[in-house]
Amino acid sequence: MNAIVGVVITARVYQGRWPEKIMADIGGKPMIEQVIIRTKKLHNLDHICLATSELPEDDYLAGLATEYNLDLYRGETENVVLRIKKAADELHLTHIIQFPANYPLFHIGYTNQMIIGMKDNPHYWMYRLTDWGVHFGIGIMPIGLRKEAVDLYAKYGWGYFKNKKRKKAFTYTITTTKEILDKYHVSIAVIYPFHVAIINKIIDHLGFYPEQYTDIIRAYKEIEKWD
Repeated sequence: MNAIVGVVITARVYQGRWPEKIMADIGGKPMIEQVIIRTKKLHNLDHICLATSELPEDDYLAGLATEYNLDLYRGETENVVLRIKKAADELHLTHIIQFPANYPLFHIGYTNQMIIGMKDNPHYWMYRLTDWGVHFGIGIMPIGLRKEAVDLYAKYGWGYFKNKKRKKAFTYTITTTKEILDKYHVSIAVIYPFHVAIINKIIDHLGFYPEQYTDIIRAYKEIEKWD
């Protein structure tokens, strides 16, 4: 199998408990733009797709896809898994890395390792950072999935791989940063407004938008007081 790897960025302007969250200012740009810019720094991708709804308020996102020369899929409003599946179908992807739009500081290096893992070991169904449970909530690196796994998730729900034996058999594990996470409590996914403040404080402290996690960890160590 020759792996066709694509990032699918899922985004909607209005959703959940915090409308327009993806428009939050991160380092002087809307968060969704920072996610797109960071994604374009990845290597060996075959596609980058922005997957959104067909609602009029998401026309803005369609415009961003054109501006940044991304593939665009518009479809399901609430069913994100089905939206990912159909975007992958249109692009004939064999492997998908799914980025929610609230990952403005995802780990570029580890994500590149995931892409290499998909290209070199395409038979696995799931690709992730570590076997101890880093997943969507951490914000360091998302899970990568083979297309067949996305199809199963779309049919049976996210709980399909909760069985530990099944998950271990199908999972390609890249590395671990558990020690770093335990020591510095690094959580870079934007869930609430105070996460925006933390990330902007990191950027202000460093004086630049960090690409390397060593810089993010350094900022955590150097900043003595968090508002």
